[in-house]
Amino acid sequence: MSEIEMWVKQNLSWAGFVVMVVIGSVVAHIKAYETSVIEWPLAQHFWGIVKRLFYGCFAGMIVYFAHDYFRWDEKLSFIAAGICSVFAPDLFDFIYRLGKKWIQKFIGVDVDK
Repeated sequence: MSEIEMWVKQNLSWAGFVVMVVIGSVVAHIKAYETSVIEWPLAQHFWGIVKRLFYGCFAGMIVYFAHDYFRWDEKLSFIAAGICSVFAPDLFDFIYRLGKKWIQKFIGVDVDK
């Protein structure tokens, strides 16, 4: 067996997660673009994909470490990583808004009138 084949065999697991995260992040970007009512310039597409890749990588890492810790089935974990990457921007935006409201309430700033 050549060195390349051995490297692929050893690293195929995390490479599968990377592929699913990239696919999920691109799907999340396309989903956001289709729901918007305006045309986006190229720069907005670029930074939108970068932002969603960042969110997707974070969600994919969570799934990867859960897969590693709980010994989940690898194929099922790939699917979970892809799905989590699609919905990661929505989840993290929700967590941000929730945390912001909680902190504003905690320090006594008027949130909603």
